[in-house]
Amino acid sequence: MVSRIINNNLRFNKDKAAALMLSLYGDAQKAVFGQMENRELWTLTPAMSNLGILDPTVVKNVLTDFLHLMHEGSMVSGNFSGTKKLLESMFGKDRMKQVLDGVESDEEGIWEQLSTVNENMLANFLKKEDIQTASVILARLTSARAAHILKMFDEDTSMDVIVRILKATPVKVAVLSEIQAFIKSEFMEEFKKGGTNAFDPHRVVAEILNAFDQVTGDRVMEFLEKKIPESAARVRALMFTFEDMLRIDSADIQKVISAVDKSELALSLKKVPMKVREHFFSNMSERAAKFLQEDIDGLGAVRVSDMEKAQRSIISVVKQMQKDGDIVIADAGSDDAMIA
Repeated sequence: MVSRIINNNLRFNKDKAAALMLSLYGDAQKAVFGQMENRELWTLTPAMSNLGILDPTVVKNVLTDFLHLMHEGSMVSGNFSGTKKLLESMFGKDRMKQVLDGVESDEEGIWEQLSTVNENMLANFLKKEDIQTASVILARLTSARAAHILKMFDEDTSMDVIVRILKATPVKVAVLSEIQAFIKSEFMEEFKKGGTNAFDPHRVVAEILNAFDQVTGDRVMEFLEKKIPESAARVRALMFTFEDMLRIDSADIQKVISAVDKSELALSLKKVPMKVREHFFSNMSERAAKFLQEDIDGLGAVRVSDMEKAQRSIISVVKQMQKDGDIVIADAGSDDAMIA
């Protein structure tokens, strides 16, 4: 079957499979997608999104290789309508729709699809749109992804986007038709609704600033404090820096230590206030603390950017653990905050 040949290629070179799919049109492309499982679609979609522009010779070679594979095996033809009927008879209508639409659940919708789009492509697309639209879209991406895309904007535009996120203005309906051409139309219904879950724009900006490197984050915060000081104060209160590890109690910091990568932990503690380092050491066994100190000493000179990257990685684990309810982080300024 066609899908089997493509899947074999995916195991060896998913970019070839992506190029092949992009060379197909209309019902032919849908028919092939219809024979794939959800996990295969989620492997292929990012590869297609990140492929970029291919030289015609490369495309020709991919198609030639595919034709050779066709002649080597026993092929069975099919069509999109037949595939839909087969899937519906086997899995039911809901499961059939999941496979053909390329989504795991209705809740993931357009935002899950946007997570697979090449960041450069998405940034270029958003640069062509008005600030209001860009801010609404970026506010619903992961903080790390939004931060990466914002760094591709010029500084004035990125600052304007941050301000618009805080003002939480809605997306323009007129832009949705353009986005619909950019992303599969099957994922637009949820996007048109604008999402049913309310979000705190100050928390969104705080998470984006956490994902920035320190220099960029400080520059944006300084701008916000001058432009909209009230919102800046709320954002700062919601931000979680590495020193805020002191806001995690002993029992929970032990969970964090168990969950994080030890090499990243050593790098993140290379140059921090002693009270922060002691907060970790005092919640480890004497032997484990000794090994950690040796790892830190053994690092020698390190780039500040590498240390900050490690700290952001640790913070990401901490925030996920908080989200999952595994740990509790005391509010900033709370009497519950830990002190060494």
